[in-house]
Amino acid sequence: MRTGRVTWPPKIFSRIIDWLYPARCTNCKEIFRPPAPREHNLLRDCLGSWLCPRCLAKTVLIDPPMCTCCGLPFGSTVGPDHLCGDCIARGRPFAKARSVFSYQGPVRGLVHSFKYGGRVELAWPLGKLMLQTLVRYWDPGRIDLAVPVPLHKSKERRRTFNQSWLLLRTWKKVVAETDLRGMPFAIDRRVLVRCRATGPQAGLNRRQRLKNIERAFEVTRPGLIKGKRILLVDDVMTTGATAEACCRCLLQGGAARVDVLVLARRG
Repeated sequence: MRTGRVTWPPKIFSRIIDWLYPARCTNCKEIFRPPAPREHNLLRDCLGSWLCPRCLAKTVLIDPPMCTCCGLPFGSTVGPDHLCGDCIARGRPFAKARSVFSYQGPVRGLVHSFKYGGRVELAWPLGKLMLQTLVRYWDPGRIDLAVPVPLHKSKERRRTFNQSWLLLRTWKKVVAETDLRGMPFAIDRRVLVRCRATGPQAGLNRRQRLKNIERAFEVTRPGLIKGKRILLVDDVMTTGATAEACCRCLLQGGAARVDVLVLARRG
C-alpha cells in the first residue's frame, strides 16, 4: 500500500542540506559550498568541507626533498633527500620523523581550531591524512606499537582531551579506507605518561624547551615496549624538544627504536 511519503535519495538530501546550511571556512571564516568528492584527491576529500577552495589551494602536503632523519622540507625542490644541518650537528634520538604539513597558512587555522577551539571533529580528517602519511613513509608491518605524546593530567582536565590521542585513535576507524588491511600494530596511550606539569613551550628557544621538558615523561609499562619498534604521534613539532624527550624516555625504557609522526611542523 502506498503511503504517499516521498523518499529523497541520499545524494539529493545531502545537497539540499549543503545548500541550506553552507560551510564556513575553518581558516578564513568565509562561507563556501563544499566541492563534490573527487577521485584520487585525498587532500580535497579530507579537508574540502573544512577549508574554502582558496584556502585549500594554499594547503600542501610536505614532499621531498627533505631531511632523511627529521623530515624537514628543504627550500629547493631539486635534489635528493639528505641530512639537515641540525641532525648532522647534534643527532636525534628518533630514527625517522615525518610530518603531513608545514605549520603555516591555513594549516595553522586548522590546528588552532582543533587544539584550542574544541573542534574535536577535525580529528577524523586530520587523523586520516596522518595515517596516509604513515603508509607513505613506513612499512606498517615494521611498527609494533603507536603511542601519543601525553599531556599532564591537570592540563588534560582543563582542555578535556589530548589532541595527539584523538588523532591516533581515529586510525582504527579509517584503516579500512587505506592500503592497510587491518591494523598490524597496537595502540596504547597508557605506556607513556607526563609525570611532571611543565610550563608552555611557546616562546622558548630550543635550550629553554629542553630544560622545561626535562624529566617530564615516564614509561609506566616497560614490559610492553621492551625490544619493540615504537611510533610516537603528536600534533605539532617545533624544535623537536618534546618529541626527543619522549623518545629518550622510551629508549631508556627498553624500546628498540622510536620513530615520530606529527601532523605539522614549524620551520
